[in-house]
Amino acid sequence: MAAQTKARGVLRDADGQFRPLFMYTIMVLQLVALVVEFCLNYQLTGSVIATSPQFNYMIGPAPYTWVQVGARYTPCIRPTKLSQQPSQLISIAGASSPLTLSELCGFGGFEAGHPNQWYRLILPMFLHGGIIHLLFNMAFQWRNGLQMERDWGAHRVAPIYLLGGMGGFLLGATLAPPSMVSMGASGALFALMAACIVELLQHWGETAGRGRMLAELIGMVVISLVLGLLPGIDNFSHIGGFLFGLLLALACLPAVPGRFWTLMRWGSAAVLIAVFAILFSVFYAADDPTTICPGCRYLSCLPINGWCDI
Repeated sequence: MAAQTKARGVLRDADGQFRPLFMYTIMVLQLVALVVEFCLNYQLTGSVIATSPQFNYMIGPAPYTWVQVGARYTPCIRPTKLSQQPSQLISIAGASSPLTLSELCGFGGFEAGHPNQWYRLILPMFLHGGIIHLLFNMAFQWRNGLQMERDWGAHRVAPIYLLGGMGGFLLGATLAPPSMVSMGASGALFALMAACIVELLQHWGETAGRGRMLAELIGMVVISLVLGLLPGIDNFSHIGGFLFGLLLALACLPAVPGRFWTLMRWGSAAVLIAVFAILFSVFYAADDPTTICPGCRYLSCLPINGWCDI
């Protein structure tokens, strides 16, 4: 009994809600990671933020630093045309001179022609392109993420956040142009938004103002996806995070009585495992995964002013 009381005091507050330790930890790690990015950018370029050849409007480091610190960059994760020519030099904003792929990817490099930095599907959740990017994501995590963890607990929020974010980066790595550098917690946050929608539908009959709440959630998702069509934004991570979030929420959120929701829980868990397995297989096995669905690129860009060629 004493052990249970102690555990309750650590994990729950006086009102019986879970303490949002996971979300606080995530935000601290993301803040520390941005400081590390600034320090590394100063070491590599002589400037804390990127000012040339192009100013980083998010007030952050250069793309070279993004890749060095662990952003999702497909040529560092799996063999591509770049890795087939190990001696080829690559120019990237922020680097004073062209680099080989192994030098660009950092983390000790890898055997020529065999990039294997799989952790770039996880690390980018903790990295951001700059102060503005971090503040936008922090605002959602502070306003919504903390309350979600208070209501659901870290044992439910953590899988949705981490696996949803990873699923988003995996989908992006599979469908987005290999040269795209991507980072940020947006995929994980889309997973949390999807979880909010699932919970609302599960408790539809007992929720006051449910229509307005659903409209606000859907509106937030739609606006974010539309903004994701702008150049330089990886909308695939948003889409992937949302879709994985739906499946994860159905599998992880507190059980709802009834045969339908029980079947949905087990069915979603099975589909989730299958989708992860298929995406990993396609990503690593196909010579160029982006050729599987060439038209999918327009889910992340508008075919105007050469935006899809950026």
